[in-house]
Amino acid sequence: MRTRALRSSDKVNPAERVDKAKQFAAKVAHLDEGSLLETLKHKYKIVRKILDGAFGFTYKVQHVTTKNEYALKTEPMTDEESMKRFKTLKTELVLYQAMDKIINPIKRQHFCQLVDFGCTSAFKFMVITLLGENLYTITRIYLNRAFTPSTALRVSIQMLRALMDLHGLGYVHRFLKPHTFAVGLGSNLRIIHMCDFSLAWQFKEEGESSVRPPRSRVKMMGAIRYTSRNSHHSRELSRRDDLESWLYLSMEFFYLNILPWRGDQIPSERTSQEGAFLHWRVPEHVQTYLGTVQGHHALPEKDEIRGNAGLSLPHAVPAGR
Repeated sequence: MRTRALRSSDKVNPAERVDKAKQFAAKVAHLDEGSLLETLKHKYKIVRKILDGAFGFTYKVQHVTTKNEYALKTEPMTDEESMKRFKTLKTELVLYQAMDKIINPIKRQHFCQLVDFGCTSAFKFMVITLLGENLYTITRIYLNRAFTPSTALRVSIQMLRALMDLHGLGYVHRFLKPHTFAVGLGSNLRIIHMCDFSLAWQFKEEGESSVRPPRSRVKMMGAIRYTSRNSHHSRELSRRDDLESWLYLSMEFFYLNILPWRGDQIPSERTSQEGAFLHWRVPEHVQTYLGTVQGHHALPEKDEIRGNAGLSLPHAVPAGR
């Protein structure tokens, strides 16, 4: 018993691990406003901090010569084992490089463009196109309500197109939430962009037709409120799980706070509520869509998904509304 207690006391609390990572990032990857950062060909001035990440920061920067504004993400350089799980910049960089190879501009329009990348002795960084506000800020802070039905439908369909284009590259997102979609700037104001690929996973190699076999058991992944039922059962996430998360997310753009579950519920309670919610409070045509998604490892055609779900969302009216 004593040995077991000692081992238990040696375990690191997950919250403490996150705090430690943030503190380390603040020491080595934080940049002051007005400071300059150079790559081989370009120089950027830090305008202001946009976001505190789990293991780095996002800044609004200005190109010193052209005066164009971009977003710059930093991540500490470290080989410490305890920090390994927080290192995501390489994954995002590889994915952005894959996006740059997309020839069809329609399939690229929902993603940021990779502008530059580099490193110092203390941290790595990449520069991407700057976006406007994310959908959480727009609905929860600016509007404090859901979108109008026409706007919610337009936004939901654009999110679906972005998701299908990401899947076409052989990646699943696994972290869908209102924060991971943002409007563009200027002429791209009405275009919804997908961002934050920190948990993205490559399920299929480029040029290959077969997908990677799922692992038998994995840790829960994603934003707790919007993650799929498979995630709560510690199953490998695939394209169908992204689509289930998309459905939950889209419905909240039509009806704010429609989802009845909380983020702190245990998996059995949560999945039970999800099942009841989808069965009793969602129209049959949307249930058909979700059944199709749940039943396919090889997903149905894009037109079938859009027909069963995208155009049906306005009619997914919960009982009592």
